[in-house]
Amino acid sequence: MSAYLEAAGDPQRDLVILDAPGQQEVWRYYDPGLPVLALPPTRPPVAAEVEAALAAATAGRRQVYALFWAMDEADPQRLVEGWLDRNAFKSLDAWQGNLRLAVYALADRLLSAPFTPVDFGAAIRLVGQAQPGQPQRLLPGEAVLVQLRWEVLADVDRRLKVSVQLLDAANQVVAQRDGEPQGGSRPTDAWRAGEQVLDNYALPLPLGTAPGEYRLVAALYDAQDGQRLRHAGGDMVELGSVWVARPAAPAPAALLPVAQRADQRLGPVTLLGYDIYRKEFAHAPQTPLGPGDTAHLVFYWQAPDPLPADWPADLTVTLRLGEQVVAAPIGGPAYPSSEWQPGEVVRSQMDILFDGTNAQPLVEVAGETAALASLAERRP
Repeated sequence: MSAYLEAAGDPQRDLVILDAPGQQEVWRYYDPGLPVLALPPTRPPVAAEVEAALAAATAGRRQVYALFWAMDEADPQRLVEGWLDRNAFKSLDAWQGNLRLAVYALADRLLSAPFTPVDFGAAIRLVGQAQPGQPQRLLPGEAVLVQLRWEVLADVDRRLKVSVQLLDAANQVVAQRDGEPQGGSRPTDAWRAGEQVLDNYALPLPLGTAPGEYRLVAALYDAQDGQRLRHAGGDMVELGSVWVARPAAPAPAALLPVAQRADQRLGPVTLLGYDIYRKEFAHAPQTPLGPGDTAHLVFYWQAPDPLPADWPADLTVTLRLGEQVVAAPIGGPAYPSSEWQPGEVVRSQMDILFDGTNAQPLVEVAGETAALASLAERRP
């Protein structure tokens, strides 16, 4: 975790929160040089003191990295996490052994946008949304922020989850955040008629995301069977557009979150790495693949620096699996290679049907081919 924070954190704009303070001695050993706040300061914790310290320490910050450990003893009321869930935007929640890291983005202001209320059945109404900008303009590695405002029309007796997604021109999911409202602290089966619930979400933009316009949408679904709740307009709600800009410098390859690192030259580009998982199962990438399932592949490419004189304007990538062949522009439909910059890292996505027989995908660029990780291990 310390190595990750050293690479991703900004000492001028970010903050590490240690909940509980007993982590301080261990943290000093690995300290990557980020500002640190240890809470709660007393046992038992005093809610007003904890919340005042959090409000003061997070003012003007970009991001909070919260390390949760031994909370039953140090923070049994979950004062730190509860305040962050209400006042910040959770973008990551992951365990490393018995230590949990939650990453929160912060917003200086939120702007409400004109919004037509949407009813999900007779019990829940989405009455509004707010974002830091309309539209938001971001760089890869930054987070899309959105606050949803729910109105409870009648008592809710089941647990529902919210999915907020960023979609590209081909309706592929570029970024996604799923969870129960308010970071899991306000499950819907405890919602009662007359309540209003403010619900924050952050979607980190993957490094290598191509510049351009993306759609931001939200959906509500059953936590047990995954079925989306429908409304008069369908099963998704449009939340506006997000514009992604090209970064001034290429993303460091070491920070790319890939399961399979390749660093292999294919034609004029380098395949830095890739991920393969069952489509719509990015949250559970080890989910088995069966015949008829769609395999989803995410590639990270890097252009040469400098670009050669014969750099192609319409470079394509071909994916093969048995008799199936899928070809597409290497940067996706909206970002042809003619727009790439020297040394740029570009993330792209492709789908292919898994027939259950030939489990060795092949990827080809400019006549050069690489074998990818076998899908045989993903079979049920």
